[in-house]
Amino acid sequence: MESKHFGEIVYKIRQDRNMSLKEAAGDAITPNNLSRFEKGLATVKVDTFFEILFRLNLAPADYTEVLHIQNEDSQRVKQFENAFSKKDMNKARQLLGRKSDWTNAIEYYELKLCTYNQEKKLDEFTPDELETVHYLIDYISSIDTLYIRDFSIVTNLLHLNAQFFEVQFLEYLENLVVERLEEVKYTTMDFGLICSQCSVNLVRAYSRNGYYDKAEKLIYKLKLILSQGVHALISINPLFLLNVYEVYNLLRQNNPKAIERANSLLHYIDAQNDLFPLSHMYTWKNDFVKEVQRLNKTGIPFPMEDEE
Repeated sequence: MESKHFGEIVYKIRQDRNMSLKEAAGDAITPNNLSRFEKGLATVKVDTFFEILFRLNLAPADYTEVLHIQNEDSQRVKQFENAFSKKDMNKARQLLGRKSDWTNAIEYYELKLCTYNQEKKLDEFTPDELETVHYLIDYISSIDTLYIRDFSIVTNLLHLNAQFFEVQFLEYLENLVVERLEEVKYTTMDFGLICSQCSVNLVRAYSRNGYYDKAEKLIYKLKLILSQGVHALISINPLFLLNVYEVYNLLRQNNPKAIERANSLLHYIDAQNDLFPLSHMYTWKNDFVKEVQRLNKTGIPFPMEDEE
């Protein structure tokens, strides 16, 4: 995004606030220099920029929202996500275009990853698809701290069923994710939600790749973190999914405890549907029952006849 657009957005917000140049500038910058910034004729230091946002009584998230509206790449992402949500993959691929069409190559590869069939086996991936996956794995491997965009990339990678990941990479992710999750009580709601979602997907990846002990230990660790001092809106859904993946993990080891836990989850879902029915919970229930039945080799029937 060209730097002049940043000033244009500040101008729009200032007009929306009915503030004069002098009021918005305060002691952070002269009104004349603020005017030049708004017109794209000058730049400002980062700390000055945030002081201007403070003068406008604006949170950085508010500015980011307006930025997305003004930014062509951001609008293309929104259009891509809309087409993807409607399963219009031809439209999604058309919007994606080529890497040269994007300012940020990482954003391009992340969206491209979303168009892949998550159920494909490793030997079914084309060289072009493999390039995308390994580009993103190499990127994540090169950083020491995960931020919101990084969590989104990791989550999309972990959705792939193909065994792309060495155990060392999953352990590396675990260290990064748990470190950030322990800070969730001090962060924004959005960060907490995507961080907790990513941690649950990591459990799924461990279990699907046969690292059952690691999955079990991570489940225990995550339950402790999410049940202590984390906002309920962040923790409830991940804690539910952790129990779901714990059932799957136990079933892959033919552990009969899985059926007892699965029945408890079924009661929980039915109670929730009875009290406040949500359409996605009915879908979750059906998917959960099918997956338990597929994995169940314990000889114990599921669900029990009186629960069907």
